[in-house]
Amino acid sequence: MKFYCLHEDIYEGVQLRLDQLKDACERLNIEFIPLYNLTVDYSKLPKLGRTDLLYNSARGSQTLESILLNENVTTFYIKNPTLNQTFSTTDWSILHDKANLLSPKTIFNITADRQLLKKLCGLFRRFPIIIKATGSTRHWHNENRQLAKSYFNGRLFNDNKR
Repeated sequence: MKFYCLHEDIYEGVQLRLDQLKDACERLNIEFIPLYNLTVDYSKLPKLGRTDLLYNSARGSQTLESILLNENVTTFYIKNPTLNQTFSTTDWSILHDKANLLSPKTIFNITADRQLLKKLCGLFRRFPIIIKATGSTRHWHNENRQLAKSYFNGRLFNDNKR
């Protein structure tokens, strides 16, 4: 059994919560897998099943939770929703993806990790690359803007130029 614990960033109380959940999992012989929303590789997310537990332990990782939710995974919900919420075009895109509707290849969250960003951009192999920010610019940190700008200026893959 695996316990997938979602979180975004470490702010007051989050690290303590993660440590307590990890300790509880170790006592129960359950594999604890923390997924940090801003650094997880969205191209390699697991397909969760009945023996997997999913818990969104902190705010900010709703998109990741929406992608991982399905009718089989075990959660604290009485009935698993298809999505955590449906407020944006990104959420609707996730629904389309889950329904296997034809749509452009999509990575539902951007990262500030340069190596992971290179890998994700490489998956598309050609333009256009479309970047969506979910809900607001809260996640679109200055570093991400700079990474996107450097990519589109053709400098991301040449580390000598910044």
